[in-house]
Amino acid sequence: MAEKSDEAQRWGERLQGDLMASMDAEWDRAKDSDDVAVVALADKRARMMGTFARSAKAVVAMISEPKQAAATGGEEDEADMHGEIPDDPEELRAAVESKVAKLAELLERKRSEGQGGGDRGDGLRSEAEVSQRRSG
Repeated sequence: MAEKSDEAQRWGERLQGDLMASMDAEWDRAKDSDDVAVVALADKRARMMGTFARSAKAVVAMISEPKQAAATGGEEDEADMHGEIPDDPEELRAAVESKVAKLAELLERKRSEGQGGGDRGDGLRSEAEVSQRRSG
């Protein structure tokens, strides 16, 4: 990878030198000219060289950046994210059932305390039935 990186770096530096020389030449042609066409052509060429320079910079960056191994970067992040999930299907089922039971208990407690934990679908359904009876 170091060979590609060095080669890309040299290529980028050589292209940058060529673009700088071309920009200087365009500037020399346009700076003292009163001809609108000459200035317009110099502007067009300068924009083109800017596009080349940005593209070359991107190519050098793509080739020069070391790539991370997929196995090391991704697996560690996923291990942190899924650290508490059991591998055994029975343990997983028991954990899910436990969480669902806790959620059901919490929902029931909210309903009994009157904190608006009721099923919103019931209210919407009732309103829809009333609206339907009125319309037809």
